[in-house]
Amino acid sequence: MKLKRKDPEKFSPGLEAFLDFLRYAAEQHEIAKTAQMEADAVTQDILHTLELQDPDRAYMERLARKLKRTRRERRLAKDTAVRTSCIADWASKNAAVIKSLERLLGEVRREEKKAAGRIYIPRTQALEDIKPKGNQMVSFGRFQDTEYAVQEGGLVQAAATEEKKGGD
Repeated sequence: MKLKRKDPEKFSPGLEAFLDFLRYAAEQHEIAKTAQMEADAVTQDILHTLELQDPDRAYMERLARKLKRTRRERRLAKDTAVRTSCIADWASKNAAVIKSLERLLGEVRREEKKAAGRIYIPRTQALEDIKPKGNQMVSFGRFQDTEYAVQEGGLVQAAATEEKKGGD
């Protein structure tokens, strides 16, 4: 089986997106439950006002419009709570799995970072006879955000190499 890309694919964004989705769904579930309870309380206030007071016609119309808005807000909150409840329930039941996925994400990120900054330092002098004339550098790479080059004298920082070239 062949790899589909020339560059190694990063797997951490997909894992991170899944964990973000779980957090977002659980958060939206809690917000929706709170909004639904708040809308229920407003509805009770309106109903008790109608029951216990003798409002005039204009006030009753305002109460009716307020009740309609509140019921629509409650319906939206309830629908959101129902749609996200299975995700939130799964996330709470599988908290250990989620923690394990978070640790896995950290490991994957570390491996991706290591792979992005790796260099190779020749172990032998086998390539000495075929290296380019006039160019002392055999290989070049980055390690921990520092550029390195392998020269005849061994591993040196690239910045130091440039200074030597400019000083001659």
